[in-house]
Amino acid sequence: MSCAGGLKNPAAKAAWSKNFPAAAEPAAELGCRFKQQDGHALITHVLNGSAAERSGLMPQDKIIAVDGYACRDFDHQAADDSR
Repeated sequence: MSCAGGLKNPAAKAAWSKNFPAAAEPAAELGCRFKQQDGHALITHVLNGSAAERSGLMPQDKIIAVDGYACRDFDHQAADDSR
């Protein structure tokens, strides 16, 4: 999943790529779009035939963590991690 694509702040994108290099250029895409909500990411779209669709993810699903990392405010979190 390319979470870096959901970041708006260029510095946050760079920090995300530095801290999560595998996520910066994923070997495979999850196949969904999301928007940041309070304390989670909200799936807005799931692409047909994608890994997200095959795994049962649906629009309006909430992602609270990925690989043990909480899905809080990505821009703020990535900026904190870059310090």
